[in-house]
This record gives sequence, structure tokens and C-alpha cells, in this order.
Amino acid sequence: MFRARVSLVVILLGVLAARPAPAESRAGELRGVRFENAAGRDWPAVMQTLKGNGFNAVFPVVGAAGGALYVSKLLPLADGGTKGRDELAEALKAAKQNGIEVHVGWRSWSLQGATPKTLKQYEDDGRLMRRADGQQLNWLCPSEPKNRALEKGAVLELVRRYDIAGIQLDTRLPSAEVCFCDTCKEQFGKDTGLKIEQWPADVTKGGKYADRYENWRQGLQTSLVKEISAAARQEKPALFVSAAVGGDVETARRETLQDWPAWVEQGLVDFICVVIDFPDRLAQDIGLVKGRVPVYAGIGVPAANDPTSQILLVEGSRAAGADGFSLGLRGDLNECLPALRANVTAADPNPMPHGGPPTILALSGPALLAPAGSHRVQAGKKLSVELQVGMEGEDLAADDGAAAAADILRQARNARRPVGGFEPESGGDTALTSQLSGRAVAETPGGNELVTLGVFTGGMTVKSTFSFVAPKGPFRVAIYGTAQDPGGAPRGFVVRSMVFTGVEEAPAPVAETTHDKLSALMTKFVKQVKPEDVAGLNLTAQISITGGGGGEWWVTAKEGKVTSGEGLSKKPDLSISCSAEDALALSRGEMDPSALLATGRLSISGDIGLMARLMPLLKRMAG
Repeated sequence: MFRARVSLVVILLGVLAARPAPAESRAGELRGVRFENAAGRDWPAVMQTLKGNGFNAVFPVVGAAGGALYVSKLLPLADGGTKGRDELAEALKAAKQNGIEVHVGWRSWSLQGATPKTLKQYEDDGRLMRRADGQQLNWLCPSEPKNRALEKGAVLELVRRYDIAGIQLDTRLPSAEVCFCDTCKEQFGKDTGLKIEQWPADVTKGGKYADRYENWRQGLQTSLVKEISAAARQEKPALFVSAAVGGDVETARRETLQDWPAWVEQGLVDFICVVIDFPDRLAQDIGLVKGRVPVYAGIGVPAANDPTSQILLVEGSRAAGADGFSLGLRGDLNECLPALRANVTAADPNPMPHGGPPTILALSGPALLAPAGSHRVQAGKKLSVELQVGMEGEDLAADDGAAAAADILRQARNARRPVGGFEPESGGDTALTSQLSGRAVAETPGGNELVTLGVFTGGMTVKSTFSFVAPKGPFRVAIYGTAQDPGGAPRGFVVRSMVFTGVEEAPAPVAETTHDKLSALMTKFVKQVKPEDVAGLNLTAQISITGGGGGEWWVTAKEGKVTSGEGLSKKPDLSISCSAEDALALSRGEMDPSALLATGRLSISGDIGLMARLMPLLKRMAG
């Protein structure tokens, strides 16, 4: 618990103290609230509160295989539900009146809300998960054909019967310790052709087929997402299919058997919501997605119903490059949302990042660095952005590595309509965009505009090329535009690329030169500190620089004076660590300290009370 709390405080202090003051709000982002328990809510009041506080989306969990809080022909009434009351219908009615998108949360394999009678029925049918020791869990086995058919059928029932904006799949196993039932044994052998002699010893940790079994269980998840995504999109082309995913990719793959990067790469989802109790890895996850789909931060415990933590995490997620956020709240919305309204949700959030027309971006020019497709570009050199907005057509002409670079930029696959725009009798989203206009900009990951690249206008397809000098530090290309459909109202859209980093060209440093630079950096840092900066401060910090040319330095603040030296301190109050490359990049202003904190490349541990005083001093290292 202490370690987790330290991690959160360090990151949040870094966001505030080590980066420029963020804008109070931003446009072009999703702002949502996720309700894990949607039973008995006053939906008109909920939607009015969301709208009044600058939110534009809601993610209610209204059902799982255990039971539904809506009228279902496939599922029984969930425990806690009210007979005759349709929570989803009530939520949708209120949402439409307030312009709020509704993305129904669906927790795969879960028997949340199941009554004792329902659980007994599943148990009698042999459809529940089992641990390796045979212990039974109240979760559905993921390989059981009846369970898979139920999961798919229940989601499609929602899609067919309700005018929802999207479905958000929370498809994961409760742990790596499941499932090892007889059905899984049979299906695994059938799918792989392997003969299992000792079950489950052969497939548990250390077993000869353990890796194969792990991959197979990941495949069960991916195949379900694929089946649901394809069927749901066929039923309603305007529907958004998204996924709630774990922030640590390897943990998600290993512990909950959720290979979500494969879902993104295969085009199974329109956006992802990365659950972050602490945003340590959010920037890495955003980099992994490579701009293929928008990434939203799922902010939950321990920030639930704590406005200060929520505000800081929103700012941190923006700095990392997230396209929006969703709060997992507990209790009364009015306990938190007004505080956010006064700070990070003050402005209109629209347009939605997941609502744009098909868009292709391609990079070219001398700023591109080898290898082609790298997220780094050379600051100060020309970078050209070739864009195509509208109906998908021929690929843009490759020039100076554009074809290789294009794969790492966003390719929005489908045109979408805002909530309420789909009419079942129309047969789907068949209208074509007749007029497009907008502007292209280079902006920081947090949405602050660096330079306007140019404007565009045209019919169903627009092609334009803009050139600019690549900036130093992290940036992305964004398109803010308006699409006019025949007979419809204009609708705004935003499309963003992945995050790039502009770096200065320099010869590869040798160990001695790097060490000398780091020593000079420590001296410079000490000279910049003013007596008032350390008044009343008494601490010793150990600074560990890793990699070639690195070393150990200590810094002491005592009685208004700061001294430093090389070597190890016996009892440091704080310990700070980063690589030599990142330390020098930080000193040149090429790296945002908050980005290093968010990705875990800069770590701080020790006395929490001294951290707040230290962070403004660390900021002096940048530039």
C-alpha cells in the first residue's frame, strides 16, 4: 500500500511541478463516467449533471451473463434490479436529451448480478470456471460453446434492441489461475492436436505445455472479441466497439490473458480505455497503439471520488497523449464533478476523437530518421504531412520514406455518426460525406497547438500536403475539421497521429564525455538553486544515473545552502534514478519530466513529505 501511494504522489507532483502549467480544459476529447452498478439511478439527473460539468459520454454496466438490468430474452433479471424497470432504456432517453453518448459496458465471462438460482443452474450444467486444484469459481468457462454463444448473443441483443452509441467489452479472465476444467482440457487438445498426459500439470506454470496453454487462452479472448466485433458492426455499422484494457501489457497478457494489442492491430476495436490506477505506463501504451485508434485513460481507484487526484490524473493522461478519459466514480456525482468543471472540464469537450471520417496521414521529408517508421524525427528540419480525408481511395504516393512511415500514423477505418444519428429502418450508416473542411496543426501531446500547418476544404475526398519545421520535444499531428452530410447538420471531428519526439542531431556520446556532461549538469543545478528555494529544507538526495557515462551523485540541502558531490550517501532521504540519455535530454529541454515519470523512466522514492519541495528544484534541470 505504501509503495502504491508513493508512486501516485510522485507522478502527480511531477505532472504539476515539472511541466508548464496545463490548460484548464481542452477540446476534442472524450470525457466519460463508468458506472459499475447502474441499478436504480436517477438517469435524468445523472445526464444533466454530466452535461453541466463538461462530460459527453457514459459507460453503464447494465448486464453480464449473470443477469440484466434491462429487458432481455436471453438473461434473467440481475440481482438488485427492479422488475419492470429498464435501466438502459431510461439511461438512453435521458442521454439523448442531453447529448451524451452511451457505450454499454459488458463484462465477459462474469456472473456479476447472478442470483443464487442462476448460479446453481450454471453449476449444474458444468459451465463454470475451475482452478488447477479443482476449486470452482462463479465465472463462465471461456471455452464452453454454450457460454461463448451466450456472450455473443447477449451483446447482439443489446445492439439490435437499443440505440446505443457503442459497446465496451471488458474481456478478461479473473486471473491466470483459471480455467482448468474438463471442457478446457478437451478443447485445448482438440485445437492444438496435443496429447495431454497429466492434466492440469502439463499446462500449469512449469508444465511442458504451459506457454501453449497461455497462448491458447489468450486466443479464446481474442476470438470472442473478433466474433462480437464483426457481428455487432454488421448489425449496426455506426456502432463503436471498444475495450476496457489493463495498462501493463505484459501483466494483461499473463495475468488476465488479455492480448489487447492484437485487438488494436487487427482492427477489432474503434478505441480502447486503458485502466490506470497509476499512469506509470500510459505513455508507453499510447506509443504501442501507434495512433491506430484513440486511447482514453480509465481513471479509477484510488482516485475514485477524490477530485484532487482526478484532476492531477487527467492532466497526467493528457500530457502522456491520451485522447480523453473515463472516471470510475462511486457515490454522488456532485461530490467530484463540480471541482473538475472549475478546472479540467471547463470548455466544450467535443468533437469526439472516435467520430472522424476515414483519414490517412503520411510523413515525408529530411526530418525522418532511420530506421523508417521510428517515432523520432530530427528537430529543426523539414517535415511534410500528406493527408487524405474522406472516402478511402488509393494509397498516398510514397516519397522519401512516406510509405514506411505511414503505417505508424492513424488510419481511422470507418466514418461514424454522433449518438442518436442512427435510425434502424435506414439499413445502416449509408450516407456519404459531401463536404469536408478543416485545418491541420502540430500540437503537444496534451493538445496545446504549436503551429498551424494549413487549412483544407473539398468534397467527399480531400488531399493536401503541408510542410513545417519539426519541433523539439514530443508532438503530434492533428486534424480538426467539419463533415457535412447530405441533409444533415455539420459535425466536427478530430484525428490525431501517434506522438513523435523531435531530437537534435548530435554525435553518439562516449562514456567519458557523457560523464563529464552529467557532472557539469549537477554543478549547474546547484548554482541555480536560490536560498529561498531551500529555506527550512533539510534533506539529502541520492541521484543514480544509469547507462554509459553514468554514476552516483549526492545533493544536500541544509540551512539554506545546497552542496553536491560524486559518490554514495549513507542515508539519503530521497533516491532519484534515470538513464544518462534521459538526464541529458532533460537538461536540453527535449524531454518533459512528467513524461519520464509517467513511463517509469524517472523514478523517485523516499520521504513523501519532501517530494513536493524537491520537484520545483528538479524542474530547474530542464533547460
